[in-house]
Amino acid sequence: MENLRLRFLGGTSFELKGKERVEDLPGKAVALLCYLAVTGEVHTRSALAGLLWSDFPEHRARGNLRDMLTILRHTPLAPYLEISRRCVALNQELPYWLDTAEFQKGITRYKADGELDPANLEAAVALYKGEFLSGFAVPKAALFEEWQTVQRQQLHLHAIKALGRLVDYQLDTGNHEAALPHARRLLLLDPWREEAHRNLMLLLMLGGDFNAALRQYEECRAILAAEMGIDPSQETETLHQNIHKQMDGQGAPDATGQMPGAPPRTVSTLPSQVTPFFGREKEQRAIDNVLRDRRGRLITIFGVGGSGKTRLALAVAEKQAQTIGRDGDFRFPDGVFFAPLETVESTAEIAHALGKS
Repeated sequence: MENLRLRFLGGTSFELKGKERVEDLPGKAVALLCYLAVTGEVHTRSALAGLLWSDFPEHRARGNLRDMLTILRHTPLAPYLEISRRCVALNQELPYWLDTAEFQKGITRYKADGELDPANLEAAVALYKGEFLSGFAVPKAALFEEWQTVQRQQLHLHAIKALGRLVDYQLDTGNHEAALPHARRLLLLDPWREEAHRNLMLLLMLGGDFNAALRQYEECRAILAAEMGIDPSQETETLHQNIHKQMDGQGAPDATGQMPGAPPRTVSTLPSQVTPFFGREKEQRAIDNVLRDRRGRLITIFGVGGSGKTRLALAVAEKQAQTIGRDGDFRFPDGVFFAPLETVESTAEIAHALGKS
């Protein structure tokens, strides 16, 4: 277990065996430890002196670094430092926990089969408590300030991307309640992202809060006009119109997109199934991804006879028939149809069989 825990997202915190140590350290000592931990590299004394005392002559900068290292040698953090006459680094043989490293691992970690792992994304975005070294600054250290700014921007963009992927995943899997707080937080980090406004509008509509969805549209429109001088995109306008249509209907659709008490709006000729369908989640998600892309006009499912290809296709079709798209309307409002081809004996008969369906 790591005795040293370093937190730099949303502030600065050094915890050694559960005790807070940051208030005992000078600002440039904190900056030095942060730089060593985040880079995870060995640095020469000359480079570190220039980083932290950019505005000083080299001999004074090196002297200040030497004094700083003397201070650190007399703190409980000393075992975590490797200091030589030329170089300084963190001791990699002593385990320590670093929030920025865990955050970046979480947003890039996938399941063994290559699928997105929402649990890892959830844990990662929870670590992002705020901007990197928020509220922290050291005087006369222009190079460190430049490095801090780059790190801050990169981690901020990573957090925005991770939240966006999480919201997309939860929308696609129908986990709307879980997606809502992530969509709100994404807009706090990036209030100019129109897609994030649109996702929040959709989630509010799916939850039945039509007035909040319309207020979100107005907020989006005002921000785009004030900050960029543009109007909402056609996709956002279409969703706005569909929210009004839903308000005039019978209430909010459920997690599948079905309006309560109302028959399906999409035409369907899918044969009814006497048994429920279980499993094959990975295959269903793969097909759904192709269908959402709209560039895949034909999907072929391969498999040996009796492996359940037709049943899988029907399960996907049943879901698609009642799935709400990102514009707030059914993804396939014109219908979902089943065309049996068991009796088709030539390619010339395929078009006729499809027409009959």
